[in-house]
Amino acid sequence: MLVTLCTMLGALAAVIVIARDGPNVVNQRGPLVVRAARHALDYLAQRKALAMLVLLAAASLCFGTYYAMDGKADASVVPTTTPPSTHSTGEASGPNASDRPLVVCAPPFTLDTGDTPTRASTRYGREGSRRIYALLNSQRTTNMKITSEEDIAHAIDLIERDQTGLYDEKTQIRVGKLLNASRLVIGEISIASVRSNNATISGQQVNTRIADVSMTVAVLDPETLERTCIRTLSGRATFVVAPGNQPPADDTLLMQAINAAINKLATDTPFIQAATAPLTPRADGLSSPNNP
Repeated sequence: MLVTLCTMLGALAAVIVIARDGPNVVNQRGPLVVRAARHALDYLAQRKALAMLVLLAAASLCFGTYYAMDGKADASVVPTTTPPSTHSTGEASGPNASDRPLVVCAPPFTLDTGDTPTRASTRYGREGSRRIYALLNSQRTTNMKITSEEDIAHAIDLIERDQTGLYDEKTQIRVGKLLNASRLVIGEISIASVRSNNATISGQQVNTRIADVSMTVAVLDPETLERTCIRTLSGRATFVVAPGNQPPADDTLLMQAINAAINKLATDTPFIQAATAPLTPRADGLSSPNNP
């Protein structure tokens, strides 16, 4: 507090002195300063070459200092890795591809069907993803990681998906890259419909509710965007309606049909191998799927 008070008093005294003696000092010293400035300008005007040389040297010094400091700043953030040209052909710059874990990601399936309610699109796409995960979990190895549904949901939130609940293939690929996936299993549902069927069998009226789905499932390399294994699947779920026995909701029947379609992959050995085969090094130093 005492220091602040002393500072304020000193500043006030300085203002008073300047206000009292300032005009006299300007009147006495002003002409001297003006004459000195004029002499300096006359001197430089008579020696233009010297003035230009001084200005050129000052500019060169400024630019040289700036670029030297900028180069040091860039060098401080460049990683000290060996340039790619120093590697022999076929040698990876990072860890050996055989040591890199296989990260498999199955984003929610996309839907390309006009008769599917928008509110249910997300549920159907996620159900397809869940069934793929259940299939891959049975083939898990020690060097294989399968991303979780929570990881996918977090990645989708990061890329701010739209409010329609629909996914497209670009979103699937972005999800895979955010999760550092080395292989994607993507799918698209093209048919998802529920219908009623009435028939007379042995003189009795039989009513059924039938759910049909059709989809395309593929294994995709997120680095090259190459589809290595493509399957077209269909599934059906049927419920016989009896007196006092109400059919399940359409969503439930469609989920059962999706499960029936993807369960066909359980015996598809080439597809399982394409999705779970370990990575192998490529000639360019990257890793690629070792697909059948």
